[in-house]
Amino acid sequence: MIYFCIALFLSVIYVVLIFYVVHGWNNVNESKINKDAAADLSIIIPVKNESANIDKCVSSILQNNFNGNFEIIIVNDHSSDDTIEKASSIQDQRVSIYSLENTKGKKNAITYGISKSTFDYIITLDGDCIVPNLWLCYIASSFLKLETEVLVGPVKIISNESLIGQFESYDTAAMMAITANGIVKSQYFLANGANLAFKKNTFLDIGGYEGNQDIASGDDVFFVNKAAQKNKKISFLKSDEACVMTYSQPNFASLLQQRKRWATKTKSYANSTIILIQALVFAVNFYILVALLFGPFICHCLLWSGIGLLIVKLLTDFIFLNKMMGYFNLSHGILNYLKSALVYPVMMTYMGFQALWPSKYKWKGEVIQK
Repeated sequence: MIYFCIALFLSVIYVVLIFYVVHGWNNVNESKINKDAAADLSIIIPVKNESANIDKCVSSILQNNFNGNFEIIIVNDHSSDDTIEKASSIQDQRVSIYSLENTKGKKNAITYGISKSTFDYIITLDGDCIVPNLWLCYIASSFLKLETEVLVGPVKIISNESLIGQFESYDTAAMMAITANGIVKSQYFLANGANLAFKKNTFLDIGGYEGNQDIASGDDVFFVNKAAQKNKKISFLKSDEACVMTYSQPNFASLLQQRKRWATKTKSYANSTIILIQALVFAVNFYILVALLFGPFICHCLLWSGIGLLIVKLLTDFIFLNKMMGYFNLSHGILNYLKSALVYPVMMTYMGFQALWPSKYKWKGEVIQK
C-alpha cells in the first residue's frame, strides 16, 4: 500500500502542476504586431564553431519585414572552424564582425557586442537559429506597446523524425509554457538566450553578468533573474510568428552533453518555486524509472504503482503537449509522442543527478569544468 500511496500522491501533484502551468500560459496575452513599429535594434550573435549555420542565421534576419533600423553584431568566441570566413562573406553594411581576444565565453561575447552596439534595444540570438520574417517587427511592437525592459521570446526545435528530434521538440514546447507561466505570475523567471531582448540601459544598470562570470552557461537565466531582483519589468512574447527556430542535437551523446550543461547551473539561479517544480518532475520520473526497472525483482506492487503513475503522466502530458505543439505548428502524433515520452524518465533523472552533483561537460569542442 505504501507504493500505491506514493504513486497516488505523485500523480495528483503532477496533474496539479501541469494545470498550474497551462493556467499561466493561457493568461499570457497574445502579442499583437504593429507593422509600423520602428524601434532601433542591435542584434548580438555570439558564435563559436557555427560555420554550418551562421550564413543561414544572418540571412533570415536580413530578410525580415521591418521598417526600423537594425544592426547585426557577430562576436566570434575563438572558433576553430571557418565561422569568421563564412560570416565575412555576407555583404551587408548592417553586419559587423568582431572577435574576442583576451577573454572567452558567451557572456563575454555578448557583453563585448553590447559595448559595440549603436542602438538602445538589444537582442541576443544564437548562431544556429533561423528567425521568421516578422520577428523584428514583433519585438519592436512589444517593446513599444508593453513598455517592458526585458522581453523573453519563444523558441522551437527544427526537428527531423528521429527520436532525439521528437523528444527535444516536445520538451522545448513544454518549456515555453513553463517559462511564460513563471513570468506572467512573477513567481520565477526563465529565458532562452536564443530569443531574448532588453534595453541596453537595463543591462548596464544591473551590472550585466557580474556575479556569475565563472559559470560557463546561463547567460539568459542569470540575466533575467538579476533583472527581476532589480524590479525590472519582464514580459513574455507570445506568438508563433515571433518564434525563433533552432536545430535538434545530432545524436544522443550531444543531447546528454547539452542537458548536463543546463543542469550544472541549476543550483546557482533557481528560486524556491522553480526548485519545487524541478524536484517534483524529478521525483515523478525517478519513481517511474525505478519502478519499471526494479519492480519485477523487488515487489510487484512497486511495478504496478509505477505503471499507474506512468499512465497518469502519459495522459496528462499528451493533453498538455498536444496543446503546445499545436500552438507552435509543430508536427505531432500519438506514435511520436509515445516514443519521445519513453526518453523523459531517463533524461529527467539524469538531469536531476547532474543538478545535484554537477560534473565537467563538453561544449563546442571544449571541456568545461563544473
